[in-house]
Amino acid sequence: KKHVLRIYTSSIMPRLASTRRLGHAYKSGVFHHSHGHRPSIIRTQPLSISSLSSVCFSSSSLDQSQSRAQSPLYASYAKIKAHAKSENSGGATATGAAPLLSSASPSPLLKHLDLLNDDNSLKTVDWSDWNTLRELYNRANLYYIQDFCADFAYQHANTAIIGRDFVKRTNYMLVKTNTGGKNNRGLLHIVSLALLRQHQNERMTATDLHNAFTVALCIEALQSFFLVMDDVVDQSVTRRGQPCWYRFPGVGLKAVNDGPIIEAWLFWLINHRMIFDGDMVLMDRLNELFREVNLLTLAGQATDLELVKEADKMRQVYTIDRYETIAMYKASFYTFYLPYAAALYLAGYNDKLDWSESRLRKDLKLEHNGADDDEEQVLDDGFLFHVCRQLSIDMGIKFQIDDDYLDCFGDPQVTGKDGTDIQDFKCSWFVVKALELMNDEQYEVLKQHYGKHDADDVQRIKKLYEELKVEQVYKEWETDEHEKLMTLVSQCEGILPTQMFTVILDKLH
Repeated sequence: KKHVLRIYTSSIMPRLASTRRLGHAYKSGVFHHSHGHRPSIIRTQPLSISSLSSVCFSSSSLDQSQSRAQSPLYASYAKIKAHAKSENSGGATATGAAPLLSSASPSPLLKHLDLLNDDNSLKTVDWSDWNTLRELYNRANLYYIQDFCADFAYQHANTAIIGRDFVKRTNYMLVKTNTGGKNNRGLLHIVSLALLRQHQNERMTATDLHNAFTVALCIEALQSFFLVMDDVVDQSVTRRGQPCWYRFPGVGLKAVNDGPIIEAWLFWLINHRMIFDGDMVLMDRLNELFREVNLLTLAGQATDLELVKEADKMRQVYTIDRYETIAMYKASFYTFYLPYAAALYLAGYNDKLDWSESRLRKDLKLEHNGADDDEEQVLDDGFLFHVCRQLSIDMGIKFQIDDDYLDCFGDPQVTGKDGTDIQDFKCSWFVVKALELMNDEQYEVLKQHYGKHDADDVQRIKKLYEELKVEQVYKEWETDEHEKLMTLVSQCEGILPTQMFTVILDKLH
């Protein structure tokens, strides 16, 4: 024991100054498990240096349970356990903590949206009415922003600077960066889940709609995260009809820190406001999906930023293959695949299951005939994710090209933003197509004026596009591409509800 004590003394004494920080941490609060298993903060008594030292250096604390019970470490954790037990039993609701969510209890979100009957069943919702869905989404958005900020303030109530000042600014930031958009990605997810339930001959439940709205908020939050960061990099001027967030008074480069806060908010929604009913597999799949799509999109953005922006190399670098690769990673996965894949997970499909366990096999009533090369075994749940992924890639590339059109030829009063692709030397579809059509003399004009911020330079590039009839080329391509996509979608009949894809393709056409 003396030998052990001597080791403790030699290793800890030189770092006694750090115990002041540890004591301050306990004064502010320590981690506890709210909502059953999730870390948050509970206020405790401060842990003094002397009491900490007595725990570290007293040999009796190593072998006597009575000493352990008297230690501040033991006492503080006992309070944590008691508080967690109170919250899980619903006793903490009055103090501000949210009760444990489950299908057995009415959804607080749906109650707020007035979507529940007196018996807590789901009211009738017209899934084809996007305007009504958008109104409900906007209300859910503000509800969850307030919910997040209130929960954070409650968990950190003992640290006024964080619990008050940070929360106040974060609430303002989330409202300004997560409102004003069309929210088509989030609405596509909600509608897709409703269509999948119809395809399964099942009714949309209150839990389904609660989770669908929550995931829709996460999808749009991811979009806002990308836009906040992208606007700083591109030095854009307007977004959604208002100045870009970094251009708000007092924001500037603080926006670089605000982006990850938005990202943290979306994962808080997944892990704290979804109704999983103990299905940790679903929880893991959604977390994995959002992290994968986040990385893929950032990879596309990084590839776009790393492009060589030298006029003399445009013909070698600005190719259609490079453009489509960047568009696929920047737009396809989070704009289309994410809403579809999340809806498949919520509908009970799992791309990690074997064919024998897949829901699709049961939906199609397929039976194994005993052959090793049974073609029907291809039709497992993973096939649905593959179909959605392939269609999403094609739809995403088309979506990005349409966006490039609006950037160059759209009315800022309608689009809500000023186009900057020409000024920013972007590898847009229109400059790629112009490079394919122009002669050497026109190439010299492009090199002289492309990537310049002067209004005369921008107009000269647009005049060059007009000479090359690039806008007409786009309109002909758009019509052909829409027909090709609709033909591809028709091949999904019987496997997936084709309206999942046509409902958004019709809006893009």
